[in-house]
Amino acid sequence: MRLPHTIPLSNCRPGEDCACGKTITLSPDEMAWTRQRNIWGTATWATDYGRPAAVESGNAEIKTHRLHMDRGFTRVFGTTKNSVLLAFALVGLINGAPPG
Repeated sequence: MRLPHTIPLSNCRPGEDCACGKTITLSPDEMAWTRQRNIWGTATWATDYGRPAAVESGNAEIKTHRLHMDRGFTRVFGTTKNSVLLAFALVGLINGAPPG
């Protein structure tokens, strides 16, 4: 679009067939991984949609609402020590023990 206005924006020529005004449609087999698996509004769609929402809700409970798991939640060095402490904190959360 930086070229002068005298140069056309596309390679289309008047009177010749081109794809500028055409709609491209793909069959269900092409690019199937990008399509929605279930029909919107059905029970199977609600189940698939509810699963990520439940996971994000659980993450919010852990990070914000109940456990307040932020940077500095554990004050030890090392992956193993942090993993053990976080495991005990999550077990306490699941069993209903107060955080802290």
